[in-house]
Amino acid sequence: MAVILYSMDPDPDEQRLLDRINFTDTEICRSMETLKRRLNDPGDGRRIVILFVKDHEEMIRLSQTLELYTDLLLIIVLGQDCPQTDRIAHRLRPRYTTYRDGDFRDVALVLQRIIHRYG
Repeated sequence: MAVILYSMDPDPDEQRLLDRINFTDTEICRSMETLKRRLNDPGDGRRIVILFVKDHEEMIRLSQTLELYTDLLLIIVLGQDCPQTDRIAHRLRPRYTTYRDGDFRDVALVLQRIIHRYG
């Protein structure tokens, strides 16, 4: 089972997340095109995608791209608490949604459970 992290730019929050989920191999996609190419690769089976979203506009672009991928197991990390961004994120039916200001223990726990259940 592939674990893919989408994050446009490396930053300290992303590194904190990667430190928490170091129990699994994680592929990082730095662009929307790279993410789409990766998701269109048919050989992986189920995929866990962690979206590291910086702002509302990025969430809109991601939702437009990912709404057709109904088999993804999504975890979404939002950059800010904004009701409009939350609504767009939930349209993608994520397994879990959180914010950057946490310590990401919750994300690691959810990821472990997803891997155990679907892996």
